[in-house]
Amino acid sequence: MAVPQSKRALKLVIDTDVGSDDALAIILCCAAQKKGDADIWGITCVHGNTSLDNVCANTLKTLQTLRRLDIPVFRGTADSVVETIKRAENIHGSDGFGDFHYPDAPDVDKFIQKEHAVNYLTRITSENPGAVTLLCLGPLTNVALAIRMDPNFCRNVNEIFIMGGNIEGVGNATAAAEFNFFCDPEAAYIVIHNMKCPITIFPWEAAHKYGRISYEWRKEVLGGVGSPQAQLMNKVERVLLGKEPYGAWCRCDPLATAILLEPQVATQVREVYVSVELHGFNTRGAMVVDHLQKLGLQPNVTIIERVNIELYQKLLLEAFNPDMIRS
Repeated sequence: MAVPQSKRALKLVIDTDVGSDDALAIILCCAAQKKGDADIWGITCVHGNTSLDNVCANTLKTLQTLRRLDIPVFRGTADSVVETIKRAENIHGSDGFGDFHYPDAPDVDKFIQKEHAVNYLTRITSENPGAVTLLCLGPLTNVALAIRMDPNFCRNVNEIFIMGGNIEGVGNATAAAEFNFFCDPEAAYIVIHNMKCPITIFPWEAAHKYGRISYEWRKEVLGGVGSPQAQLMNKVERVLLGKEPYGAWCRCDPLATAILLEPQVATQVREVYVSVELHGFNTRGAMVVDHLQKLGLQPNVTIIERVNIELYQKLLLEAFNPDMIRS
């Protein structure tokens, strides 16, 4: 499949488990809206990196920093369809946000919408069929439940872009599974096998192999930008930046988001048939790819395989510009 060459005017709903990487993805989306390249219709919160309560609080902290508390935020599902796993506290901190004190944090009860995230997803897509691009940065529990609540949801979404899964059997939650899919394999399976719109997946290996940036650049160049965004992320990522776990700064969610916002960040894509392993003792949550087309089934997703890291860095610096804060 040819690499997309043009940007689209996106009508975005972001489904997210806001930890440190999701916050950076939201910063990129808000910068895109500032430029007129996207319109964020809503953010739906889901369990994953941390508890649902923390996700809601972290989302609002990010939006307050960006002066974007006008974006509606919805509380979603707190647990997986079948089994909820341990949170990613070793990467994001116990609150999913670096465990730092955020002064004057927004009142969650005041700003979180009363409507449940799953109801919002079915409503906004039914009211605007074929319009919404759904960016999924966490476990797919909210989306799977929306499918089960309203079968028309599968056709009402314009496209779905997922950060999750793996294509080479390399895991980061287990030896064989990527974190988001491992958090809720049943939800990932439901989404992949039921959605009737185009599905694009940015898998873990693409970030780990081709999305690595030096910690020196992260700390001194990106972290040295004099803006509220940079100050927030320097605090949020302090746990990660102190440990440097992968030998390079590697953030999956913002890189996936950059590809959605600027398709030229993706330099190699492939259409394939995939499924999700639900029962394997060692492989539960792994995404299974029919690489050699042995199953005789038509491709059901587009996989991002390689990225332009320099263009991604350019977009990050642009998003960190103080002018991208809403005036």
